[in-house]
Amino acid sequence: MREKVIDIYPPSQHTSRSKKKNKKSSSSLRGVLAFLLSIAVLGGGYFCYASYRTEIVIQPEVTEFAVKEDVISQAIGSLQENEVRGAVLVEKITEKTLVEVEGRELVESVAVLSVEVCQDYTASSNPYVQGTRFVSDDGLLFRASEKFTVPGTGEGACVEIEITADEAGEEYNLAEGSVLHLPGLQGTAVYESVTGTSVGLVTEGRIEEVPYLGEEEKISTEEDLKKEILEKGKKEIEEKYSEEYLIGYYEVEVIEKRIFEEDETNEKFNFEIEAEVKAFGIEYDFLDSFAKDFIPEGYTLDEESKQIESVFKSVNFQEQRAEISLIFSAVIYNEIDKEGLKREVAGLSFQEAQTKIQESIDLKGFTIYNRPIGLLKKVSKVDRIKIILDFNNK
Repeated sequence: MREKVIDIYPPSQHTSRSKKKNKKSSSSLRGVLAFLLSIAVLGGGYFCYASYRTEIVIQPEVTEFAVKEDVISQAIGSLQENEVRGAVLVEKITEKTLVEVEGRELVESVAVLSVEVCQDYTASSNPYVQGTRFVSDDGLLFRASEKFTVPGTGEGACVEIEITADEAGEEYNLAEGSVLHLPGLQGTAVYESVTGTSVGLVTEGRIEEVPYLGEEEKISTEEDLKKEILEKGKKEIEEKYSEEYLIGYYEVEVIEKRIFEEDETNEKFNFEIEAEVKAFGIEYDFLDSFAKDFIPEGYTLDEESKQIESVFKSVNFQEQRAEISLIFSAVIYNEIDKEGLKREVAGLSFQEAQTKIQESIDLKGFTIYNRPIGLLKKVSKVDRIKIILDFNNK
């Protein structure tokens, strides 16, 4: 039988080993913390060094500048002196509206019948003039639309012609098979031998009151639609081209007008217009270079203050040409050689740099800032210079 051996440390020995282990762990943790702290200090120092700079904030002496000039803008061809490049900007728009008709008009139309005229009394053909009268059994009068000849009995003895009612009205819409006589032959032996028989209705006769879209209403509706088209076209042109062009002078050119009934009652009409909205634009690149030619020598333009307005005197879209008054305004200031100024004050003390700047350029004011970051102590010399122009007090 095997013996089980249990080794038990004395209390004093067990405690000693535990303390040694804890002591070793604490020492390792302090080492890690010390390493991380050194990295942070070095990194922070480098960041402070890399972020250090001297800022010179300059408030230049500024002047409000404005000039007005009459120019020609051409969209095609070469540019001459005092001309700027332009463009004709076009958007095609279709708009329609539903018009409820209040007016009424009386519509009249005369019936036109197709009749077969026959005779049975002679083998010879007989000619008849245009306007020859035909009368129905009800006494309704018609006239031959053209001259005609009735052939003889040996040649078929019949001819089909058209006759037109003397008056408008539905009563003239005779049914097929209706018989008509020629009153001009009345009292002669051949009156009953020459007759016309209706074979069909060519044009329906009627007299009725129908909805009517009058000219004044048409003109008013068209003008309202053109206004809507203009506003829509302006919006689309500005969304597409406003960043590239100074846009002005809009015009609507109607391409096609269509009026059609909404339903069979003719109480409502759809009024539709297809049109082109045209605008004249001037390229900003040409305007900038053109305007800068007027800036006095020795001055620089503050780009953020620049404003260009236009007044279109005349526009010919066919020739793609416009006469325009341009009004250019901006803030200008004495030219400042930033790079040269940096070289002149680099390495100088703050006091020396202030004196140098005052002697070198004519300014409204300036301030020199030292920008140390974090733990970096304030330095006494101008270095890593950044020049900022401040127009807030212009």
